[in-house]
Amino acid sequence: MKKLLLLCLIATSAFAGERLLGVIYATTTKSNASANPDGGTAWEDGTGVQPFVIPSLAKVSLQCNADFYVATDSTTATAANGVYVATNTLFPTSVGEAKATLSTDAGVKKPTAVISILPIYNDAGFNGCKVFERKGNE
Repeated sequence: MKKLLLLCLIATSAFAGERLLGVIYATTTKSNASANPDGGTAWEDGTGVQPFVIPSLAKVSLQCNADFYVATDSTTATAANGVYVATNTLFPTSVGEAKATLSTDAGVKKPTAVISILPIYNDAGFNGCKVFERKGNE
């Protein structure tokens, strides 16, 4: 019985951890599914400037390099619907069902949950939030 319990604990801990999904950059309100009308970097997935998919019902953590309002399940963050996230804090949250569809370079459409950010201070340069997916019950 002790061996079975130990094996279960080892197996469940192997799924724990955080995986970087992408970075949302913003000089104005942006989301991982937003268009890029200003020609600047709105998002990237680590392979270049690409929108990235956030799985439905995912547990996520955000780490921002500036003060932001963060809104989940909304393509627009505001002071009214967003949560204040201070610089360099790890903000755990979750998302609902996929509310947007992203198109890849190959034309494949993928459903995605949405997170949007709004900088509190509009500093020059690109500030943003890293988006991590959490796995396990840590």
